Amino acid sequence: MALADKLANATPSATGSPCSLGVILGKLDDEDRAALLKALGTPEQRGLPAPVIYAALVADEHTLSLQQINRHRSGQCRCSK
Repeated sequence: MALADKLANATPSATGSPCSLGVILGKLDDEDRAALLKALGTPEQRGLPAPVIYAALVADEHTLSLQQINRHRSGQCRCSK
């Protein structure tokens, strides 16, 4: 079987649990969740830089990595599978 066939037939593993940023979003109250979602931005509206978001979340005693913010933003985390 060629590599292309293997990749075409591959299915992503789903853990059923959100990424660390998804967990944080689930714990926040409505006001803070809306503020974080706005800071993350959308494809149409640019958000805040990831280091700024990271610093705010760490200052609020949340545990995650800077890379996790970027992965969540780009749809490459468990939340989007």
